[in-house]
Amino acid sequence: MITKLFKLKRMSYTVLALLGSNFIANGQVITDSLVYTGSAQTYIVPCNVGSLEILCYGGEGGNGAQASNFANGGVGGKGGFAKGTLSVVPGQAFFVFVGGNGFSGAGFNGGGNGPNPTANGTGAGGGATDVRTGNGSLADRLIVAGGGGGGGRAGCETLIAVGGKGGDGGGGNGSAGTDAPTTGGFAGAGQGGSGQTGGAAGIGCGGFLGQPGVSTTTNVGGTGGGGQTCCCFSVPSIPGGGGGGGGFLGGGGGGAGSAGTATCSGNDKGAGGGGAGGTSYIASSFSNTTLTPGLRSGHGVVYFRYTCNLSSIQSVALQYDAIKIAPNPNNGIFDLYMPIIDDGATEIILLSVDGKRLRNYDYFLNGKNTIQMNLSEFENGIYFINVKSGSVSKTLRLVKHN
Repeated sequence: MITKLFKLKRMSYTVLALLGSNFIANGQVITDSLVYTGSAQTYIVPCNVGSLEILCYGGEGGNGAQASNFANGGVGGKGGFAKGTLSVVPGQAFFVFVGGNGFSGAGFNGGGNGPNPTANGTGAGGGATDVRTGNGSLADRLIVAGGGGGGGRAGCETLIAVGGKGGDGGGGNGSAGTDAPTTGGFAGAGQGGSGQTGGAAGIGCGGFLGQPGVSTTTNVGGTGGGGQTCCCFSVPSIPGGGGGGGGFLGGGGGGAGSAGTATCSGNDKGAGGGGAGGTSYIASSFSNTTLTPGLRSGHGVVYFRYTCNLSSIQSVALQYDAIKIAPNPNNGIFDLYMPIIDDGATEIILLSVDGKRLRNYDYFLNGKNTIQMNLSEFENGIYFINVKSGSVSKTLRLVKHN
């Protein structure tokens, strides 16, 4: 068995070309992986696979920036983990969204941003990683690993005004930043995001307060609160709150630090709070499920794991390899050759390059081994043809141009 990985623009999928049993043992566990690309991807269930273990890791949240006196920003939360086993059929398509980290802005797939990453230096939330069925919408999510929350930025004038830590993906809450001691008391730090609720701004002088973190009711993490821009002397900092992580539900943004005391003495500022991590989720159709917060550093990843059963794969190997498009490229009119497929119902699915289902066709071959197709109504570009007939399933690349 040889595994080929094709990558075309936004789409990445795995097709097993079954060429014999010399390279793999019967019963061996095979793992396919889809890594971060910043866009939607598609995974096609290989031939003769009926059970698939799916392992998802969310993206890590970004760290909050240091103050100019090197007081530390808050550390971003780690991405969450979700695992389960799902019954599948060969040729079944899944839409895969691998979460990005929040190191340089909101992580792909729901990470929440800081109030202004350039000016405030807060950590953004990591994106969730999920696998979807159907049309690939949010309502079609089957399994989700939450992204970590971003860390808050440090306060100013003191080394102890450390930014709050981002909550771990999987529903962890963000931590509050550290207050800054100042004349007459302290300048208050922002609170961490809690669940989907944004953290409160720090206690400080009226008119010189930071902003609270933004709450969320969607899969996108809340934006961190904007830090107070005034005050400080030789060691300035704008202590914004960290962004919430993406998830089945996003995490709330961290609250920002405020300047001065409640009685308006002193010029120091408290640190920003960390954003909360996004929540994870597994549908009830899965078995052997596991949810664990805070396991992944960097971008997320998805693994698809299944057991190879050669006894029935060998019987369809030649059929699988014989399905062809000719001519290819073409102007939308072409022949689909299926020389030795059974006479039963054959389903042909036309997919866009990013995995969206465009059209379904159902045929009964009745002794024929060629289907004439006409896709001239579609625009020029790259498409995919998925053919399903009995135990045979194959996805082919089609190039249309006039």
